[in-house]
Amino acid sequence: MAVQWHYPLMSNYPLESDTNNIAAYLYFFKVLHSRKEKVPDILDINDITTFTFFKSKSITHNHMSKWGLSDGMTAQLRENVPKYVQQINKS
Repeated sequence: MAVQWHYPLMSNYPLESDTNNIAAYLYFFKVLHSRKEKVPDILDINDITTFTFFKSKSITHNHMSKWGLSDGMTAQLRENVPKYVQQINKS
């Protein structure tokens, strides 16, 4: 079943069985329902294509804030990586 993205740029990332796909990560946490922030577009513009970028020490909270993400969204994206990895490992 194809997922319809609310934001045009994220339509380039179909939700597939590829768990490294950023779209799968955002869908897992229901980030896509955020209409206030265009999270998928912001990530696409900044070449964030996989959730593993959020574990990087090179991409800080400050970097992500400069992209236009709120502190809460930045925290959610960064802090939920271990939960997502755990979910992937269960599959």
